[in-house]
Amino acid sequence: MRPRSKRGNAHGAYSPFQENDCCSNRAQSLIRESAADEIELARVRRAMDAFMQQRRPPPHIRSKVDLEFRVIGQRIEIFEIRPPWQGPPDEKHESPIAKATYVKSRRVWRVFWQRRDLKWHSYEPEPEVKSVDEFATLVSEDAHACFFG
Repeated sequence: MRPRSKRGNAHGAYSPFQENDCCSNRAQSLIRESAADEIELARVRRAMDAFMQQRRPPPHIRSKVDLEFRVIGQRIEIFEIRPPWQGPPDEKHESPIAKATYVKSRRVWRVFWQRRDLKWHSYEPEPEVKSVDEFATLVSEDAHACFFG
């Protein structure tokens, strides 16, 4: 085997992830973090898809009222979609139902609901949950009629 050169591996090719490279630990950490984020995103989508299958209205009325979710960064929002009372039929209005924000340092999801003042408030019966599945179950059960009324 050839000895490693400063800018190449044992085969003489350059690799940005050499063990003695000053930036390799940070780069590898970012790659692992990105992969973990993708795994977590897949977990979130799987849990929320299951929630949607359970809670969405029947297909024949979805043009009048439907339920959707979006994932933005470390936040999940569940909202209702309806056509406007008056106005173009192709226009849609969104009404927020629930929100969960992931707190990475504590590995918990903070749960929020929107009150009539149109501000997000912590869901006091259970302000934090450990997983997206718990969040979906909490919203689906709606024990205190905060999410769906």
